[in-house]
Amino acid sequence: MGNGFLLIEREEMELYRTALREHGYREEDFDLSERSDPLPCAWIMAISGEAVIKCIKTGKTRYYRAGKGSTWPVEFYNDLKDGAFGTP
Repeated sequence: MGNGFLLIEREEMELYRTALREHGYREEDFDLSERSDPLPCAWIMAISGEAVIKCIKTGKTRYYRAGKGSTWPVEFYNDLKDGAFGTP
């Protein structure tokens, strides 16, 4: 993948950054992390979990389902549009 995440794909990172720019935010305004769902065996790689996004300024945090087939970048875009994290 090349972005340091297991669940979050490179294309999703680009959509995340685009959403921030289009709504007047900087990447430094947010903390993006991921949380993998528990696995039945230690040797199986994570295939689902959550993208956790926190606005540094407001402290507001949202959790989005992540992994194959998820739509978290679109949900995040809509949350920014709707003011869920406050204003830039």
